[in-house]
Amino acid sequence: MTNSRKTASTALRWSARALALAAAYFVVAKIGLRYATIGPSISPVWPPTGLAVAALVLLGPGYWPAILVGAFLANAATSIPVLAAAGIACGNATEAALAAYLLRSRAGRHRALDDLLGVRTLVGVAAPLGALASATVGVTTLWLARVVSGAGVWSALSLWWAGDYLGALVVAPVLLTWVGPASVRIGRRAALEMSLLVGGAVLATMAIFGGLLPASLLLPTQYPYLLFPFVIGAALRFGPRGASLLTMTVATLAVGYTARGGGPFVMQTVPSTDTALLLYIGILAVTGLSLGPATARHERAERALREANEHLAAVIQSSPLAIYTLDPTGTVRTWNRAAEALYGWRAEEVIGRPLPTIAQDMEELRGEALRGLEATRRRKDGTAVNISLSVAPLHDAAGRVTGILSIAADVTEMRQLEAQYRQAQKMEAVGRLAGGIAHDFNNLLTAIIGTTALVLEDLGLESRARLDIQEIEKAAKRAAGLTRQLLIFSRQQVLEPRAIDLNALVGNLEQMLHRLIGADIELRTKQATALGAVRADPGQLEQAIVNLVVNARDAMPQGGRLTIETADVELDRSYVAGHVPTQPGPYVLLAISDTGVGMDGATKARLFEPFFTTKEPGRGTGLGLAT
Repeated sequence: MTNSRKTASTALRWSARALALAAAYFVVAKIGLRYATIGPSISPVWPPTGLAVAALVLLGPGYWPAILVGAFLANAATSIPVLAAAGIACGNATEAALAAYLLRSRAGRHRALDDLLGVRTLVGVAAPLGALASATVGVTTLWLARVVSGAGVWSALSLWWAGDYLGALVVAPVLLTWVGPASVRIGRRAALEMSLLVGGAVLATMAIFGGLLPASLLLPTQYPYLLFPFVIGAALRFGPRGASLLTMTVATLAVGYTARGGGPFVMQTVPSTDTALLLYIGILAVTGLSLGPATARHERAERALREANEHLAAVIQSSPLAIYTLDPTGTVRTWNRAAEALYGWRAEEVIGRPLPTIAQDMEELRGEALRGLEATRRRKDGTAVNISLSVAPLHDAAGRVTGILSIAADVTEMRQLEAQYRQAQKMEAVGRLAGGIAHDFNNLLTAIIGTTALVLEDLGLESRARLDIQEIEKAAKRAAGLTRQLLIFSRQQVLEPRAIDLNALVGNLEQMLHRLIGADIELRTKQATALGAVRADPGQLEQAIVNLVVNARDAMPQGGRLTIETADVELDRSYVAGHVPTQPGPYVLLAISDTGVGMDGATKARLFEPFFTTKEPGRGTGLGLAT
């Protein structure tokens, strides 16, 4: 049911278009027949040819029956026999189908005559061959019907061919450029300009062909060529549309005045008049058609250039790398969104102004391109950013340097990751070494501790050597503790992480920490209520706290205040950006602070290195924070 409805709708649409086309052809043909000069069917300009060719190009060759019907009815309404009218109609339909086929196949997408290929196809192939087919069939039919005598066949054939040819050159371009699928609406200003141009051409044509100009200035046959600037101006200003419209306007008025016996082309004989008029219209039409594509090419080039610039601007704006250009004085000329994110300045803040933070790019350039240059720049907020900078000179057509192109990538995070990776490699190497030493050392300590235990069992309580043996045992146990730290550092000690409450852990350590730090240091604890649980090895966490407290104690030889604080915190992206590889989200904070002497930058940089310590010999192993 759906297919039948679709078929019926298609057939109805075709019928409506075909009927409208046949009616239009009939009306235009009747107008053309009013100017017939050889018999009732041969006119010096035959507008229906242009209508038929354009219709079959735009609608498709399947509408040729409409041309056949329209042409038959128009010729049958004259005094020629019906069979002759049928023959002429067949010639007109053949002409339209042949010319449309040649134009569609050879001109391709330039059917709107916006390229010289389309113009050459219409002027040199489609129109003349189609007109020849129509003239041959039509004149032969009239000769067989005894409407044209044998002596007048050549004159009739020439006039028929020329009339159809000019009809295709004058009328078809108007329909192809104004009604075709490539046509676009023109703006109000352009429409006003075109209206004024057409109006001026109408007035000038009426003055020239109406005999209103004095014969003393120019010869009568020279005046019509004053209309050429109108067609040329329309072609250069509006392209094929303007050229075709002005050509048809001037040609219509010229034919009308000449047919009524007026104008500079009226000669003593009809053939002479027709020849002069046909040559003028042909030269006028070819001139307009030839100049129109120049404007169309210029518009296409401008559109392509505009689209290319827009595409390039979109690519630059979408680039994840900061791209900007400077003139020789260091003034910013372009600034993309990535540059805004990298440096902090918006485009409207920097374009047309010099920026000290990037003016150094000019100094980096020494007449040649640089790639992958590591540099440090300042953001708008004053913070430093490490960038990988590529700089290249911009040249004009003469080869002079007109500025520079800079492409920058933020490598701050990458450098932090590289530093962490190098530190991890170093720690891994030290850890392997420490683990191997700790194992062997632990075996020796086991023997020492076991032997001292046996010796202590054999010695009496009053033995003078007992105290020495006990000191040996204590030293061995301290050494065993050190080996345990080494094993933990080398990740060879098995950890036992579990969910723990930091508040409870700190509370259990508090009494021991008081004894550890001494009476001259005040210990304060600030524990958050409803603190979240953490997953960690409690022994490791206790050791970390003790190590930090001991370091704080040693940093306050004259006494001070030590604070242990717990809290729930939310780390945002701005904090995480400077603490790679931390991820944003909720965390539990354990903070230990003191009022001691603090650490300088060099000490902070080596804070977690194994065996690094600032304490005097005998007061630290350097493994406290490394573990």
